[in-house]
Amino acid sequence: METWRVIERVWRNAYRSIALVSFLAVFSGCRDSQSPEQFTSLPSVQFKAGDRFLYEGWLTDSYGLPLDSSSFHRVWQVLATDAQRDGYNDVVVLRDSTSFTVIDSVRVDTLYLRANASGWVYWYGFLSDLIARRESRKVGRGWDPVVGFGEAAWTVGMLDSAGQEPLTAKLAAQKDYFSVKINNVSTAIPAWRVEMNGQTLDYFLWVCDSPPCFPRLEEDSDPFDGINSGSLMILREAAFVPRPSISSGQAKAAPGTLP
Repeated sequence: METWRVIERVWRNAYRSIALVSFLAVFSGCRDSQSPEQFTSLPSVQFKAGDRFLYEGWLTDSYGLPLDSSSFHRVWQVLATDAQRDGYNDVVVLRDSTSFTVIDSVRVDTLYLRANASGWVYWYGFLSDLIARRESRKVGRGWDPVVGFGEAAWTVGMLDSAGQEPLTAKLAAQKDYFSVKINNVSTAIPAWRVEMNGQTLDYFLWVCDSPPCFPRLEEDSDPFDGINSGSLMILREAAFVPRPSISSGQAKAAPGTLP
């Protein structure tokens, strides 16, 4: 059974790679896949209240291909960056609004993130929400480290309540480039790929520190465990309040330009 799981994941990753290469071909340059990038200083993902992000998303089939009938739009609006939660006073609060194309409904939720100067980004309830949706079971909620700049590898959390199935993560060797409309200006932005792998979950997200965003988030299916669909979200537009790290021409654009 484990052999077939490995074979299936190889084919699934091949399909994903073909789709991603097609999407990034215009923006990708040559890269050395053998040696990870060495940071002179650790990147820090710093949001500001008023930042907005518009994603286009889909559920995906067992090969990672988007299902058009499941398309949705998702807007993240940063409400605060200094909220208090679980003893921390640097919590980023985002309003998460999802509109579904086919069933014509809207779901509103709240996301909580934390980022520090040591290169870590934490997402509250990241694993528990994924497992609840994928497998209809509960695991403990907490601050899951989804990004660890400067780390060779780290543990995001446990996929089971017994603590026997870790989800481990690592950064890819070099950056990928994405086309995103930043304050109404089409821009190619670089982002690091975070690869998360576990017994029943493979998840990939891309993170950029300037401008601060997650350009792509991708969740694999796992048919051998009865999980026949995944998900894909691609950042299409972002609007940022003014800050020095974003070019002045873009920073002066109104932050309310997303639909």
